[in-house]
Amino acid sequence: MGKVKKNRKGGPLTKCPPSDYPVWHNALRRAFLDRPIFFAGIITANSTDIICEEFGTIFSSIPGLLPPAEPAGYMEWALASIGQCSLPPLLQTALAIRKQAASRGRQERREVTANAFILKEPAWLAILNGMFHHSVRRLPPGKEYPPHRHWVASTPGLFETWDPWFRNCQQPDKRIPQRPVMLLNPDRIQFEIPAGLSCIICNEDTKEIVFVVFRNFSGHQGILSWAHDLQGIIFVTSSQLAGVYMKWEAEHGVPGKQKVVEALKEFDAGPKVDDDIYD
Repeated sequence: MGKVKKNRKGGPLTKCPPSDYPVWHNALRRAFLDRPIFFAGIITANSTDIICEEFGTIFSSIPGLLPPAEPAGYMEWALASIGQCSLPPLLQTALAIRKQAASRGRQERREVTANAFILKEPAWLAILNGMFHHSVRRLPPGKEYPPHRHWVASTPGLFETWDPWFRNCQQPDKRIPQRPVMLLNPDRIQFEIPAGLSCIICNEDTKEIVFVVFRNFSGHQGILSWAHDLQGIIFVTSSQLAGVYMKWEAEHGVPGKQKVVEALKEFDAGPKVDDDIYD
């Protein structure tokens, strides 16, 4: 019995050594020359499923010879390999189109990343960029300022306008309790973030980051349009749920939100469909 070759980790080999690459180069070139129009089409297509399947068929076509790459790397290896061969103009053009599309995609992702500060931990990007840091002390429970559940008037004029209205007029939505209006005392504010200032606010005692303010977060039109559309979806969904709640209350005389939440929990806890029956 012959000796079984193993990889560096002691497991069985799953791909051939570089010395066998020329065999696969020739096999790929023959396949491309046999069906140039077919391969030109799948190379320039957006979907990678067909091209990966086709390369998998090629790399299993020679008995006793391991493929040149892992299955996940078939397409990358094959396209890099065939790009080094002499091919008809049709296939050369197809490869050039695919390369240009990939380059555009990378550039678009870089632009989005640069415009949106995309990182796993955006706060670390702020630190690296030398953003302004400010520490505030945490006030004890019940001593927060402005206090919770108050409308805040920043000027005496606003206070005089809205305080009589809230004290004498009924709340349009009776489910929301009436809140008093308070006149803000600027001397009690620990820190007011100026317009245009990006900064990191930290807990004075623990040094933990409380929140981060990014001004001009993104100038990318695609991101701004997505955020605008998302805001509209959230508003419509919230309005629709409010309508469901009120309709339930009118028909059943029971708090609508509570019953809808209970129904959702009951549905979530119900029997699940076995995905295996679709395999």
